[in-house]
Amino acid sequence: MKKILLSLAAAVIMIAASAQQVKTGDAPVSQNNNTIKLLSFSGTLENNKVLLNWAISSNETTDRFEVERSTDNLNFNTAALVFTSEKSGNESYKYFESPSFNGKIYYRLKIYEGQAVSYSKVITFAK
Repeated sequence: MKKILLSLAAAVIMIAASAQQVKTGDAPVSQNNNTIKLLSFSGTLENNKVLLNWAISSNETTDRFEVERSTDNLNFNTAALVFTSEKSGNESYKYFESPSFNGKIYYRLKIYEGQAVSYSKVITFAK
């Protein structure tokens, strides 16, 4: 089974229902002839902790995800690398971190499917 690599400050947790919720709805990715479909991409912010959730179809064709973070919505850096499971069909993933930021912070997924790369929509949290 492939392992999930996270930054040192990252861990998967459950966040209370009172957290700030950000959703993209049906979050399609920019597809370069890919077969993957991003079914959802959402996140919560509570007590300076961000939890991102996403679900995809065609999990068996996806290699890995890069969780990317930005403070200006222009220059994104890799926050974490998440490898897919060996499960086929639909699959859900989570990523947690406690970033230090003031103002807004932006997240997106960079999705690798073979040699093709796709991006999710950007979700924003404000402090």
